[in-house]
Order: sequence, then C-alpha cells, then structure tokens
Amino acid sequence: MTVDVPELEIIETKALGTAEGALVDHHSLLNLLHVLDAELQLLGLSLEGQAGALARSLDRTSEFAANLKDRDRTLALAGAVDAGAELILEEVAELLNRYPARRHEPEVADAEASIMGVLDIFRARCREVMSRSVDPGRWDDFEVAVLRQKFLQVFRAMETHGRERFHIAYNLALQGPQDYYVDFKLEGVDGTKVRLPSVFVDVMRDLIANARKYTAPGGLIIANLHQSATEVRFVVLDTGRGIPEAEISRVVEFGYRASNVQDVRTRGGGFGLTKAYLVTRRFGGRFWIASRQGVGTRIRIVIPNPATASH
Repeated sequence: MTVDVPELEIIETKALGTAEGALVDHHSLLNLLHVLDAELQLLGLSLEGQAGALARSLDRTSEFAANLKDRDRTLALAGAVDAGAELILEEVAELLNRYPARRHEPEVADAEASIMGVLDIFRARCREVMSRSVDPGRWDDFEVAVLRQKFLQVFRAMETHGRERFHIAYNLALQGPQDYYVDFKLEGVDGTKVRLPSVFVDVMRDLIANARKYTAPGGLIIANLHQSATEVRFVVLDTGRGIPEAEISRVVEFGYRASNVQDVRTRGGGFGLTKAYLVTRRFGGRFWIASRQGVGTRIRIVIPNPATASH
C-alpha cells in the first residue's frame, strides 16, 4: 500500500516561545501524564464512583504537567520521580485495601496494572529527559534487537490502554478484523546496530502513536528505519483518516489538529508532529508528508549521519 499523492516537503513552521519549546521537548512526558491521570480517575470511578477519589495522586500528575513548560522545574521533578511514583502507589494501595473483595475484578485489576505500567514507563522517560539535558545533540548506538524489543513494549502498552478494543498483529496471516497489522523494521549498516540522535527515539514513538490514533482497527501501520553509511531514513505510513490537502503544511504547527480529526479523543498535547519536524531540522534533516483524506498518510524523514551533517 502507498499513499499515491505527491509528497510535500515541510521547510518551515512558526517559531516557538520558550514555554512552547519546553512543552514540545517534554511531549512524551505530557502524553504519559495524561494517560496516568485517566487511569487514576478510572480506578477511582470503579471503586468509589468518583473520578477524584485518588486526589493526592491526581494533584501530583497535574503539578508535573503544569511545570513541563519550565525546563529547570521539569528536570527537578524528573530527578525526584521515584519518590513521587512511590507516593502515588501508596495512595493506590490504600484505596485498593479498602475494597479487598473487588481487587480481582477485571476492571479494577486492569486499572491497577495499567497505573503500575505507566509509572514504570514514566520513570524511564524521566531518566531519558535528564540524560539528554546534559547533551541535547547526542547520538547514541542502539542494538537493533534491544531497540526492537523496546518498541514491542510500546505496542503492548497501546493494547493494554486500549482495554482489548483492538490487538496488534505482526504477521498478516494472523490479523483479525479488529487488529492492526504493524510492519516494524529496523536496519543498520552492519545489521546489529543503528546510531541515532538520542531524542529521535521519542520521535519514532510519537509518529507511530499518531498513526495508530488516527487509523481505525483493522488498518495497516508501517514504521521502517534504515541507516546507511551516510544517513538515517525513517518512514511511517498508515491507512488512517489522512490530512485535508490544504492543511498538510500546517499539521506541524504547535497545537494544530487537522479539521477531520476533531472528533477523535486524544490525551496528547497536539504537538507530536511539531516535535518530529523540529528534531529533524535540528539535526540537519528533511521532512516530507504525503497524505490523502480517507486513504492514509506517509511521513518520511532523512537525517544525515554526524560525519556528513552540514550543521
């Protein structure tokens, strides 16, 4: 399957203010905080009939999210993430202990498992943010097998938060009517490693999540990365809603959502594509979008390896 329309190369977007730039850089944290907030509310509703039952924990997620526009404050909170996570788990345990007979009900058990899973991922993302703050332009070597496994964990998390409304198949022969078929490939020069900007892993996750979000179950998502001796190429293709032609150049703007997806509930901040574009340009790369409404979207990124980068 291809999106059989001309590609549009995105070459500029509106400049961001300091707070907007910080929010874009911390996009992955904001998304996870929104998911965590929703799961905490769901557990409260399940056990006590009120979304705010875990008030202390919800206050912590709100405080963290509100400070993501301040880089220094974000780093301080990220440095204390383990302590904050433990406080959330303590309040969750207190609530569960008040209803021991209900702990194994599917809805309650799923919410508890999801909260724990999101917190584990959130702690890992905080460590990544802190590490990158020391050297934002850093490139890292990734073992292909290890990186692939990390992305399989991302796909499993998508299934978990989907509450069994969909599954992900990696073999087309095993795809059911409500399954996404995902073709995910990583290839390096020597077959075992790829060297990427550290922050580009965030970009890959964000673009894959976007493709899933705007593609109905039963659709196709392709995410392929290839590194040659001179450049990194990454392509994400989906059979989702597509983007209205007149809006393609605008979807990388901060907070912009295409007019044909306003009905889709989203916990994101609305700037995943902004981050993908700005990171690409930061590393001297180029960014193209091909899309047709009702057919799907293809995003293609090319970034020169450090030795050949012009800036």
